[in-house]
Amino acid sequence: MKNKKVHNISFIITCLIIAMLLNIAVFGQDKENLSERQLIFLRHEIDSLNKLAFKIFSTNPLKTRSIAIKSHALASAVGYQKGEGKANNYIGMSYHITGSYDTAILYYEKALNIFEMPGDTLNTGKIYNNLALLFSHREYYNLALEYNLKSLRYAELMHDDESIFHNYNNMGSTYEKLEQYDNALKAYNECLNILGEDTTQKKLYSYAICNIAIINLLTKQYDSVEQQLQKSLHFFLSEQDNYGISQAYKYLGQYYTERKDIDKALEAIENSNKYGKIIDNKKLIVENRFQKAYLQFLLHNTAQAKLLFKESLQESKNANYLKITIESFKYLSKIDSLNSNYFGALKNYQAYMHLKDSANSLKIQNQIAELNIRYESLQKNKEIANLTAEKELHKLKIKKQLSQRNLLLLLIVGILSIGAIILNSRRKIRKKNTLLAEKNEEIGKKNKELHDHKQHLEEKVKERTSELLKAKNKAEESDRLKTAFLANISHEIRTPMTGIIGFASLLKEEGLSGKEQAQYIKIIERSGKRMLNIITELVDISKIEAGQVHTNKCLTNINEQMQYLYQFFAPDAAEKGLKFSYTEAATSSKSWLITDQGKFIAIMSNLLKNALKYTFTGSIQFGYTIHFKEKSISQWQFYVKDSGIGIPKQRQEAIFERFVQADIEDVNAYEGAGLGLAISKAYVEMLDGRIWVVSEEGNGSNFYVTLPHQLIEKEIPSTIETKQLPSNKNKAISLKVLIAEDDETSILHFNIILKEIAHEIIYATTGKEAVEQYQQHPDIDLVLMDIKMPVMDGYTASREIRKLNKDVFIIGQTAHALAGDREKCIDAGCNEYITKPLDKTILLNMLRNHFNEIKEKDG
Repeated sequence: MKNKKVHNISFIITCLIIAMLLNIAVFGQDKENLSERQLIFLRHEIDSLNKLAFKIFSTNPLKTRSIAIKSHALASAVGYQKGEGKANNYIGMSYHITGSYDTAILYYEKALNIFEMPGDTLNTGKIYNNLALLFSHREYYNLALEYNLKSLRYAELMHDDESIFHNYNNMGSTYEKLEQYDNALKAYNECLNILGEDTTQKKLYSYAICNIAIINLLTKQYDSVEQQLQKSLHFFLSEQDNYGISQAYKYLGQYYTERKDIDKALEAIENSNKYGKIIDNKKLIVENRFQKAYLQFLLHNTAQAKLLFKESLQESKNANYLKITIESFKYLSKIDSLNSNYFGALKNYQAYMHLKDSANSLKIQNQIAELNIRYESLQKNKEIANLTAEKELHKLKIKKQLSQRNLLLLLIVGILSIGAIILNSRRKIRKKNTLLAEKNEEIGKKNKELHDHKQHLEEKVKERTSELLKAKNKAEESDRLKTAFLANISHEIRTPMTGIIGFASLLKEEGLSGKEQAQYIKIIERSGKRMLNIITELVDISKIEAGQVHTNKCLTNINEQMQYLYQFFAPDAAEKGLKFSYTEAATSSKSWLITDQGKFIAIMSNLLKNALKYTFTGSIQFGYTIHFKEKSISQWQFYVKDSGIGIPKQRQEAIFERFVQADIEDVNAYEGAGLGLAISKAYVEMLDGRIWVVSEEGNGSNFYVTLPHQLIEKEIPSTIETKQLPSNKNKAISLKVLIAEDDETSILHFNIILKEIAHEIIYATTGKEAVEQYQQHPDIDLVLMDIKMPVMDGYTASREIRKLNKDVFIIGQTAHALAGDREKCIDAGCNEYITKPLDKTILLNMLRNHFNEIKEKDG
């Protein structure tokens, strides 16, 4: 019995061996062109080439590319896929660092196709990290962060600290470009935490320190910037890391520029260029050229600055570096303006604004590109999943075929063992068939999921594309209106300039009568006021758009403001022969309203100027009414009514929009930038009010403004106390004056104004010189301090002088006239603040009032 059992087992084994031999005969043998030892040697050589390519990457990317191409060719010839994938990655990196992003992404994708299929987690994560950095450079910031998170998950899974470091480093770079500096700093500090006390990773540590220095530079935390950059630079130089060296010098140049150390800044930029050329970093070289141009601009070398900005502009346009192109146009416009080349300034400013709007359109296109990349990535992932499932299915089919073939062979070999083999094979077949059915069902589900997701994504893409197209159309419309607005502004600036320059030239001619001289002076004065009005409106609208305007509500006597407006505009109305009147709805003691007095005057002034501009016969009326609700005041309604040309119904909403005046054909004949109503609307909304117009073309216009009423808790006096000027206001004063001013025209103007009241005038052209002059002449009575001066600004100089004398009268004067300037001057120690162009009457009254009050006190 035992011998029979052994015989049966031996027979079965013999059958299986015969089956294997038949199987080999059917399928053949693999080709072996190379021995196993030769393959191992070649793979080792390919790995060595790839390691060398990576090692010299930051020093010489072009050499990296050459080595990686050789490695790729060899790996492809012997079928070494891992080596081929790494070579593709390093070729992509060499194109990436030199700014050839489209070529780089092709090689990254080739590497991914190799690493993703066998599930090489480590190398797949590294490619994701490179793609994240590339997407950040292409300004696909959301996609960059998404790929960094993918890469970070792989790196953490593999416990690869170096890859984790690079992911946090790249995330920091992306947050930096998004101007989310707190998040960037957290990411860079996380890089340092990963390194810990590992002193062997000096290169990674140096890059982290350099990046933290950049964030400190961008956020103006200057204390440790130079030390951090110099520390990183020292290591990069010791390692001959040309990329790191060029970057460290570049940011040192920016740091020295911020600190106004021009010589050091220029030296750092030259060094950055030197190492940038070695690695063929074209973008760095263009950025450095722009920085050199900016430094020449700071040095007031406008001719040299203009030449460099033009070169920077041409290079950035050729390489499609949009940000540098935009900034180059902006500074070329500023230089042309300083050189009185207003046509060139306007042309460059138009190009600057056009490209700025184009940058917004490019952001929209980048968002669309991000969606498309996400969609393609999703499809690719689904295809990979399907391909994997199909491979598994194919394996199952092959196994099924093998099982059937073996069954057939066993039937031929022996009847005795056939029963057992058939039962075992059938059981396996049922199991495989069940698994096959499950796989088929799974593939069907995945296909349906892919189809549904594709449909959903396509709908989302269509929806988002529609939104982006609307935004693009709106941006294009804005661009068209701004272009028209700039053309109108050019006309509005040139017209008064013609009056000023033209008639100033005529004044030089000999033989003019006194009447002619007076007439020419009047024209120059009127043109100057028109120019100042346009500039004021442009400054106001710029502050509004920048969000720099804030309300300052206080108790305001409306009747006083109405009287002021009437007295101010009555001469203009009389000159045009118009009937001009106003109406008060309350007595003076009851006409108090809590509002922003300056903005209220600006609103009403703009409405009255508008009425005077478009009314040629008839009358202009203005005033206010008080509305009640349940016996309490609910709101104040102000109005300006005129008998002018009226406004077509289709334009009545548009007139309150910014940049619209130049686009309305039927008002081109009237002067003005068309910003007054837009400014008024913005101020009214800041005060929680409403503005509207009721008008009919040819029959005049009625403008209305409502402002909310706030309960006034304290009692208002029945009479208004006004400050009386001193009785001795006409006393003669004789002052010793220090004029701190670097503009020759302004100095000449001051000399003429002050000749009535100054017995001695001392001059200083820098803030530092002003302080030194005061130290030498402590008996100075008055300091006229220009706020914007070289070496030391007027704020600092005022503080230094105030330390020497608490009583000397200091007046801050500036051409900026921006929100908060007055407060800054007072905080710096100035007693008063005036804006350029100076009004002689205002300045002399200010001085006489102050110094006569002192005389009266001294008695």
